[in-house]
Amino acid sequence: MASSASPIQNRRHIVSDYTSLEAKALSEGIAAQTAGERAKYAEILKNIADAKKSAFESNLPRWREFLVSVLPLLTLLVGFCQFSRTQNQSREAHEDSEWRQALKNVSFRDRKASLMGAFAMQGFFKSDRYSSQAREIAGVLLPHTSNVGGFDEILVSMRQGTNDYNFKDVKGIGQKLGLDQRTRNGLGNQAPSDPPPFLTEDVNFMSLDEDLIEKDSKLQSQAAAWEIDSVSQALLALWRDQKMGLSPTGETLTTTVLENGTFDDLDFSDSNLRLSFLYHASFKRVKFRNAKLKGIFMDDVQLDGADFSGVSDYEDSEWGSSNWWTAKCVPPKMADYLEDGTGHKLSDTEKRELAKNCVAIP
Repeated sequence: MASSASPIQNRRHIVSDYTSLEAKALSEGIAAQTAGERAKYAEILKNIADAKKSAFESNLPRWREFLVSVLPLLTLLVGFCQFSRTQNQSREAHEDSEWRQALKNVSFRDRKASLMGAFAMQGFFKSDRYSSQAREIAGVLLPHTSNVGGFDEILVSMRQGTNDYNFKDVKGIGQKLGLDQRTRNGLGNQAPSDPPPFLTEDVNFMSLDEDLIEKDSKLQSQAAAWEIDSVSQALLALWRDQKMGLSPTGETLTTTVLENGTFDDLDFSDSNLRLSFLYHASFKRVKFRNAKLKGIFMDDVQLDGADFSGVSDYEDSEWGSSNWWTAKCVPPKMADYLEDGTGHKLSDTEKRELAKNCVAIP
């Protein structure tokens, strides 16, 4: 029969186990990246020390010596955690002070002031504590600026930090710009019969003189056209970036302008596009299932293979030269409306073919 291990051998085995656990916890604690993680490992080390002391204090005197050698390291680690926490508090206090100072620059007094305020907010786009507020404030200020260079710089910075939670900030800029132009051009709640100036302005020779723009409505219209196009490109880039996981599906995009780009194969199902503008762009094979299109202006848009299944909200819309008849699906009543509005007549067979491809919408 094999002899059982002696008490000394058992204790050595247990000591070895504790030492291995302690070394691992100490190593990971020192390598931890945050004060919270380091504090967690400090607590683990303390628990290990307590367990070893309880198990061996009475019959293993030299174990006390080992504990004495470990406690200074434990004290050092806890002290380091406290130092890190103090540093974090100091950084937060400094950031709080900078944030209060930045808020003093937020103003709608004029176009220059709005831009300066937006730049002040840009400095906090990557802040863990103030990013959300800074983006929201910048999103409200940007539509009031005319410096297209500054506008684009801040917009690109916002786009780079956009996710599903804060997508509304970029989207809101587009909505506000579109709404402002509807108001300036007296469009009301109906789509215009022809493309309005902010869709057709020549922006190849943009003035950057803010004082001059402030006094010239024509230059203001050009600046708005530039900024509207910038937002359209930003939205398209976000929807095209598969890593972002963003989609126009179900989004409220009222008064938004989507132009000068390839939006093919995107899914606008259940989206609200009322009073919006789709202009000089490709929307081939796009799903508009059950989308709200009342008052939409859609001109020079390629709609080959587009799916309008379930769409019943299209009154007061204008479709200009868009080739709606090449869509995959157009409901019968909607086809009748588009025939009357665009003058492009379909045969009964063509109408049936368009209706046949529509899917049932719950």
